[in-house]
Amino acid sequence: MKFSQIITALLAAAASSSFCLAAPVPNTQDASQAMVVVNPHITAPQQNEFWAKGSKHVVRWDTDKIPQGEHAAPLKGLVVLGYSTPDSDDEHLDLDHPLASGFSLSDGSVEVEIPSDAASRKDYFIVLFGDSGNVSPNFTIDEA
Repeated sequence: MKFSQIITALLAAAASSSFCLAAPVPNTQDASQAMVVVNPHITAPQQNEFWAKGSKHVVRWDTDKIPQGEHAAPLKGLVVLGYSTPDSDDEHLDLDHPLASGFSLSDGSVEVEIPSDAASRKDYFIVLFGDSGNVSPNFTIDEA
């Protein structure tokens, strides 16, 4: 057997053994640590509310279905501004400029500041991300 054939055989054996090492790891979590989907209802802002550019407001949501207690994992949230248009399904989410992030969903509220350079619109909404996205009713942002 030539030297190059020996090297090729060794490399093939090593490569095939690494595939065995990449096998899936069984899930060892017990039922109390299973994945929980949280979908809190946004209670503020409300439909047709008016928020002035540059103003501060509190976004609120229901917390009654958010796991609590020592075994509950802390669920962190993200709030972004979006808007809708009648001719598109795009939510126009401003993911590059979140209004708030890193807060606990179990808090039930977070203060946000509306950008002073936000375009005037009547079809804005807030999206609350935790482990799923929740959308508020439409509201207006305009000059004070």
